[in-house]
Amino acid sequence: MAAISQALLREKVFAALIHLALSASATGALAAAMWFLLYPPPYFWIDGGISVLRILLVVDVILGPMLTFVVFNRAKPEWRRDLAIIALVQVVAFVYGAYTMERYRPVFAVYIDGTFFAVPWPRVEAATQDMAKPRALRGADWAPTFVVMDLPADPHQQMELRRRANPDGNSALPGMGDRYLAFNGATAQKALANSADVEALARSNADIARELARVKAAHPGPLSDYSFQPLVGRDDGNMLMFERRSGKLVGWMK
Repeated sequence: MAAISQALLREKVFAALIHLALSASATGALAAAMWFLLYPPPYFWIDGGISVLRILLVVDVILGPMLTFVVFNRAKPEWRRDLAIIALVQVVAFVYGAYTMERYRPVFAVYIDGTFFAVPWPRVEAATQDMAKPRALRGADWAPTFVVMDLPADPHQQMELRRRANPDGNSALPGMGDRYLAFNGATAQKALANSADVEALARSNADIARELARVKAAHPGPLSDYSFQPLVGRDDGNMLMFERRSGKLVGWMK
């Protein structure tokens, strides 16, 4: 009896390891697609990428092989059915997770009041009357497109727009694609002129100080050559680093 139990244990472990290898390979491929295409750094950390990946890791890489280990037993007539159910649930969870990540990935980084906001297509679609403008501005790159929100110059009109965009405390303003302006030329320079004082922030926060030291090592020269702009995502925020002269994104700080 002990020999049979040991043989069954070896079969269970082998089946679970096969399941683990397949699940890890699929999840690893999706993680690579997220990192290089859907959620390029720093968006992976601040705008839902890591959150959804954690769920997939638990469901596909941990729970799936564990359930396979539990149910695998060739002596039971229903073992194939049980494994098929596990595989089906796992595939559905994986496909839904991949779809959610692609659908809600950030496609715009919208500059409003000194801060960039990561915005996915559903948020743009919900707040935009004419999608032609955001579609035209959206480039072919996978990385989010930088744009600037065109706010009315008149203070009363601007206040009214903000009031209409924030009826329930959940602002729709960053998603109003028909008010986007391309982030280039004078528009970009005006935004970049308002840089965060990262040196002052570093003096009061050790984590920021370490990040600033890393940035200085990677980009020698005076900090005045760069503009630091906050970026806010669904889960967290960080600091983007632009070259003032060219307006190009050259780095970021956690």
